[in-house]
Amino acid sequence: MTHDRLGALQEKAAARWLVSRATHPRDAWEEWAYGRPAMLRMGAHLEALRLPAGLVHRVAGGEEPGVVRDALRRGGVGWGVIVGVHGRSYYVLVPPGTSRTWDDGRIACAGPGDYLGVPAVERDAPPGSYWLLPPPEGPGELCSAAAVVALVAAS
Repeated sequence: MTHDRLGALQEKAAARWLVSRATHPRDAWEEWAYGRPAMLRMGAHLEALRLPAGLVHRVAGGEEPGVVRDALRRGGVGWGVIVGVHGRSYYVLVPPGTSRTWDDGRIACAGPGDYLGVPAVERDAPPGSYWLLPPPEGPGELCSAAAVVALVAAS
């Protein structure tokens, strides 16, 4: 691990906020410093909706990252979207408590006790998982579940 890379990560507000939600913050920093996703526990501070890529691509009208990014933004999803490691899923970070009322069978909700592999905040392209839309810098930038419901209703 290079101290330069770790220092650069620690300067980013989104990284500090996400790591402050980690069960083991030091482990999260280390994983990111080595270019690996950090396993963050869902539930107390954030949760994640897992949208199948096929569903997202139908809504967006294409698979290209720019097309998907634009469609998500038009649908009210402006922050906190991770593309899974093989591009088969999109993870939208949502407020805690979403899993208690979530009932869309097409979309899984990672809630209390679940973990999500979260890429380093500067990772914005493959290989591996990456941020399609910027990571949140605080709870106010988590996506509302209602925005996701409205977005996928178009499919």
